[in-house]
Amino acid sequence: MTNMDLDERGKPRDRLQNKLRLCFRDFSKKCSDALNKNEQLIQADQLDYQKELKKNYLDFTNQLSEIMGSTRVEQKLVHAPIQLHTHTVHALAAAAEGPVSNV
Repeated sequence: MTNMDLDERGKPRDRLQNKLRLCFRDFSKKCSDALNKNEQLIQADQLDYQKELKKNYLDFTNQLSEIMGSTRVEQKLVHAPIQLHTHTVHALAAAAEGPVSNV
């Protein structure tokens, strides 16, 4: 539980607490955006690390949910599967075919 005095909309009455809440919300959005961008850039060997980043992000948002209020950002991220991009899929397929010989 927090020691915040909330108004009828669930927002802090104290101006500085509300400013902090908005900063956390903005930081959380930037983290979500960075995770999504990272997911587009990673290789197959980084999938476990990406899963761990997402897990830690969700822990972060859950711990601050009472302060920030519920957002759709973390809900979208929870259910978003890690997807391999086309170049990664092609690289994995080529690796599965065996070594590449020089021509």
